[in-house]
Amino acid sequence: IQHAMDVGMDGFIAKPIEASQLFATMAKWITPRVPMAATPTPVEQNDEVDEALMKTLASFTNIDTHDGLNRIGGSLPMYTKLLKRFATNQKEAVDKAVLALSEDRHDDAIRFIHTLKSSAGSIGAIGLFELSKASEAEMRSGNLSSVMHAEEMKGLLNAVLNEISLVSINAKQNAAGDQKELLVKLREQLKHFDTAAEDTIEMLLASSLSEAQRSSLEDVSRCIEQYDFDQAQSLCQHMEGFQ
Repeated sequence: IQHAMDVGMDGFIAKPIEASQLFATMAKWITPRVPMAATPTPVEQNDEVDEALMKTLASFTNIDTHDGLNRIGGSLPMYTKLLKRFATNQKEAVDKAVLALSEDRHDDAIRFIHTLKSSAGSIGAIGLFELSKASEAEMRSGNLSSVMHAEEMKGLLNAVLNEISLVSINAKQNAAGDQKELLVKLREQLKHFDTAAEDTIEMLLASSLSEAQRSSLEDVSRCIEQYDFDQAQSLCQHMEGFQ
């Protein structure tokens, strides 16, 4: 924190980021008004909230999903996307750190564990966060003979990944048989420049698709990421074969 202040920063927010704290800190420096209190944010409630998915999330024992949802402002679609991203990017983190350390790539080993720590904290995997935090601190103190808690971290990481896989299974079940309805919804969202179209694409990608359909949806997603909604609409209008 002191280093950030020394180089001229006005404030500091530690990871994992909590949305309410982030906006409160930003408001302090962006406007002269009194910043809002960093209070817990309830999960977004609307007609499309998936009760089955919420039940699945509530059953998790290795991820505090309430904490994870609160950190990103209660957005269920954003949180499920964050869980899937964690599973994709962090599944080999411990193995990569162990290998890097065995090859004397100390900075890489520390980076892998640091990223795992931050990512685990962001989704509410508190136990994994604490283990990786301790492991990182040990390496930064100069103990580079091995990755501390490596086996325990791998076991807990696998448990977290197993729970996240239930989210994907749930998404596939919900998407099955609704492709045409989702495609209509996607076209309407693109027409109104609605970035929630990315969540609809995620649901479509979770269903059974041909390689051509999957490729087309990924092209549309890339257009949305670049805010090229006109091109996204054009690509979407030519999609066929959805059931």
